[in-house]
Amino acid sequence: MTAYIFRSILTMFFTLFVISILTFILIRSIPGSPWDTERQLPARTVAILNETYNLDAPLHKQYTDYMGAIIIPRIVKNERPKNASEKFWVDIPIMGTDLAFRWMNFGPSYASRGRRNVQEIFSQNLPVSAQLGLAAFAIAILLGIPFGVLAALYRNSFIDYLTMGIAITGVSLPVIISGPILRYLFGVLWQDTPFGLPPTGWGTWQHMIMPAFSLGFASSAILARLTRAS
Repeated sequence: MTAYIFRSILTMFFTLFVISILTFILIRSIPGSPWDTERQLPARTVAILNETYNLDAPLHKQYTDYMGAIIIPRIVKNERPKNASEKFWVDIPIMGTDLAFRWMNFGPSYASRGRRNVQEIFSQNLPVSAQLGLAAFAIAILLGIPFGVLAALYRNSFIDYLTMGIAITGVSLPVIISGPILRYLFGVLWQDTPFGLPPTGWGTWQHMIMPAFSLGFASSAILARLTRAS
């Protein structure tokens, strides 16, 4: 068991490593640069920006510098950054010293210029994604296992056909279709009824119902089929 877990962890890290290389190469192979806008910048300005953000370095050095900034933790003096490549670190001061702990530097966001770094995007979006993921997981468990158990107990009966029919619908209906349908029904068509739900926004449990159900229902359908087969 220990050997299996160890191999699984190694396989996971190797897969992430290969994906990171392929993603990095594919992104760099796309024509253009982060500085392309409707108004073309002077060549000198583009050269300065590329040098500032290390985009003029060889491809392998860009990759090793980027991955090193993410993986390798550093303890440095807690002072103002000397160049643009350092200002995207998140400093965690070490109490009683003038040192700071730096780790997981994902660099600047070229798409969201108004934000300081990618960490800010993570800090804003990860909590919402975690809440939505947990809610969808709970719905998948609460729907999938009971449906699968009922279908197994009443095999080849009306209950079996009904639950498996719902499961097949959930497997066949992608989230990109079920989401807008739920949004139209509960957020627009039935908005003024007791079944109405907010179509946009986040912050209350009502906002969570439609997206969590849309994601969880697809997973519950697969889980119900697996439970019945077991």
